Amino acid sequence: MSLEHALESLSKNVLFSMSLGSKELFHSNFLGWLFETYPDQSRVLLQPFLEEGHGETHKVTREEGNVDLRVTYPKCKAVFIENKVKSMPDLMQLASYEERHGGNKDIVFLLLSLAPKPWSGSTYGRWQYLGYDALALSLPEVVSNMEKSDKCSFDIEVVRRYTKLIQDVLVVAEEAKLGQDSDDFFKDELRKELGRIYDLFYKLRASYLVNQIQEETRKLLLSVGLNPDQCFFSPYQKKGADKPDLKSVQSDFPQFYIESGFSHMHSVVTVYCKLPHQADVLGLQLQGGNLRLCILTPDGLNRKEREERARVIQDENIWFDFEPVHEILDKRDFTVRPEDRTKWGCFAPDFVYRSTDIIGSTSPTLPIGTVRSLILTYIKKMLDARTI
Repeated sequence: MSLEHALESLSKNVLFSMSLGSKELFHSNFLGWLFETYPDQSRVLLQPFLEEGHGETHKVTREEGNVDLRVTYPKCKAVFIENKVKSMPDLMQLASYEERHGGNKDIVFLLLSLAPKPWSGSTYGRWQYLGYDALALSLPEVVSNMEKSDKCSFDIEVVRRYTKLIQDVLVVAEEAKLGQDSDDFFKDELRKELGRIYDLFYKLRASYLVNQIQEETRKLLLSVGLNPDQCFFSPYQKKGADKPDLKSVQSDFPQFYIESGFSHMHSVVTVYCKLPHQADVLGLQLQGGNLRLCILTPDGLNRKEREERARVIQDENIWFDFEPVHEILDKRDFTVRPEDRTKWGCFAPDFVYRSTDIIGSTSPTLPIGTVRSLILTYIKKMLDARTI
């Protein structure tokens, strides 16, 4: 099915309109209703994560103890479902939830997400992954089970329409995947066509790019004799944190944290690197077409002290070099802001940056391969800075 047909189908699906108010909550509530009302018919959705002998659903709770959906079976494990449709998976959040509930061994932790699996192995701590693509493959079997059980025809039609909703959203997700390196990364021409689902599209697109960047960074680390498993910051290193706390990490190896997000109507790709025995964290943010090079300074500094640390890092050629923008993008007319090299942009309490636009009205597109190459060039610079 084409993107155009999928968007037209979504516009005619009443469940899609109902879902727009709160996407995660809508899907959690719908699946909770399905598990609770039709436990036998819907069990196939969770079957890969259940032990043999799981019986009918005993209890379903929603939004209890920060758990999106909890499905409890008698005499067996409960399934804690963290549901991500509009939002992207947050490893810090997953680690925090596992810390809070992980003492109970009778729990299956399950990330249900439209985005790709955000970790490289089969599990992340005790978290397992279920994609909405796999869910969509099982939903027709739920409909068939309901029909065989002679259940309410209205409910059957609702589940059928929900299945179509997920299938159409998956077409949008497929379109968000990164194609040829020559394709435009930003695809701003789709913003109007996508309507109220545009934010999901651009979040997914950024998450696919981050997956590529993470994989290429692992290869880069191997090429310089470093073990990638020792060089990626894990939220499990700092229990209970709600954001990456790289500044407090003490390691003999570089520590990378790479994530995607969405802010002020644009996708965001962020790369942080904490070098061994260095107090400041080097950072990069690509928000829409704006590139920021930044540092995270130690806590407790005033603005003047933070700017002085940035000036020293710039003067020693450790960071804040925008020459790759000229070399890779062939942009001879780009402007770095603030234009005065002695001035800085600051976000309290620790974010100091300079920035430039890498796309504009005269060049509104940028190939995927070029965006990836630019980010990887700066990751190489981060690694090179450890020897300065």
